[in-house]
Amino acid sequence: MSSEISRNVFLSILAVDSYNRGYGQGILGLSPSGNIGNATIEFQSRVSPESGEVGAGFYAIAYDMTGVAGFSAGQTVIAYRGTDANLADRCGTGKDGCNGASYL
Repeated sequence: MSSEISRNVFLSILAVDSYNRGYGQGILGLSPSGNIGNATIEFQSRVSPESGEVGAGFYAIAYDMTGVAGFSAGQTVIAYRGTDANLADRCGTGKDGCNGASYL
């Protein structure tokens, strides 16, 4: 059995990571830079309260996948959170479908 995780599992980990960084993060104290395995954080969307991204309930983070099995050197993966206005707002926040909890 291989010790490498599948491409889809790794992509899922990056998707969950987008809920744990930036504004309203699920885990406090994570750096806006660094690595998850061999994936290196390249960029994140603006997180200041007055930014359009925060106002819309959106957050994105880009990872350089160089050195990650199943990805090409220099390939970028973008993970994001946020929903469109057509989804029911059961939490009364107007954003992000209760922080994604309803889809996990």
